[in-house]
Amino acid sequence: MAKKGKNSGKFQQDAVIGRFAKDARSGGNSVTVAQAIRQGVRNAEYAAKQVEAPRVSFKFLATGK
Repeated sequence: MAKKGKNSGKFQQDAVIGRFAKDARSGGNSVTVAQAIRQGVRNAEYAAKQVEAPRVSFKFLATGK
């Protein structure tokens, strides 16, 4: 049986589900969602600026072919 205390798994699970429900009702305008979207845009911009490294064939270095 689960411990019937304040920090039992059941109460923690209910708290997490409550937070998810609150975020769902907020319509996606939560701070966390906005930060994640901005971070995704920054990551995409950074990846677009990166120069692709030249590919090295170790087989060529060993055999010359």
